[in-house]
Amino acid sequence: MGEMFGSWRRAISSTSQRTLTIIVCALYAVAGPSIILLNKRILSDLRFPYPYTLTCMGLVASSAISTSLIKLGLVPLSSSHCEQIDAQFYLRKILPIGAFQALAMGFGTVAYLSLTVAFIQMLKAFTPVITLLVLYAFRIEKFNTRLTLAVGGISVGTLIAVASEVQLDVFGLVIHEISAVSEAIRLVLTQKMLTNMKFSPVEGLHYMAPSGALCMTLLVILFELRPMVQHNAWSVVVAHPMMFVSASVLGFALNILSFAIIQLTSSVMLKILSVVRTAALVVFCGVFLGEIITPSESIGYVLSLVAFAWYNYVRMDLETQRNSVGSIAR
Repeated sequence: MGEMFGSWRRAISSTSQRTLTIIVCALYAVAGPSIILLNKRILSDLRFPYPYTLTCMGLVASSAISTSLIKLGLVPLSSSHCEQIDAQFYLRKILPIGAFQALAMGFGTVAYLSLTVAFIQMLKAFTPVITLLVLYAFRIEKFNTRLTLAVGGISVGTLIAVASEVQLDVFGLVIHEISAVSEAIRLVLTQKMLTNMKFSPVEGLHYMAPSGALCMTLLVILFELRPMVQHNAWSVVVAHPMMFVSASVLGFALNILSFAIIQLTSSVMLKILSVVRTAALVVFCGVFLGEIITPSESIGYVLSLVAFAWYNYVRMDLETQRNSVGSIAR
């Protein structure tokens, strides 16, 4: 009888785990496109062309929510991290990450003012190329022929898509690629910082979101504060408060959901979901929002996705080889 009840409990636990995983994956798949479309609507339809301010609101919200959860005792703060993260550590390691986070998020939002949502999603397939080049530059990644061929395929597909884009804006394209480079550098700096320490998602936001918000505030003061005052832009926020609150909260939720997927499944599943939802958003924009996607542009994007899949396969294979070598060495 005890064994039977034990089997039932394990079956219920396994079912609950699968249900939770499905719910988290579904929320992640919806949250990403939702925040993109919501930000696009705020910038264009509400005529609030202040991307730095919109991004800054999200970072301030992430800082406030994560700090509140820690102060209320709902999320523990590592005592070792409190001792390790002093003023010097913050200025040397966390603040630079915040600066590149501000550039990546700010410029990434600026691109939506002049490029279509579908085209920006296509450009995201080019991200591994930039990331690999940055890893080579920082000498974190050694040259690998298969990876280089994979990013070559991604590059060709992206070039076809760019050449076929009928609403191409060169300024928007350059701004988006600056955002991608900044994001790659941010990831490398974060990887180097986390070599000997690990943060929970809330703890990570608690330490790093304020530095990003600070740097983003400087961009707001330099480029957007004066025109916002002149055009009474805050009246838009007052007239549509829930849209701005939703955009800010969704950014925080997306960070938590990303971490939850890795915990429940793996980082590979996170990448797969990201690719699938990005492709789905491209189709959605073409079918329901009327954004123009040419046949040759679609071919270029599909080629990029195939090369991107190969890139991730090579990455996993190299990681497996490294782990095998490490196990033998031990």
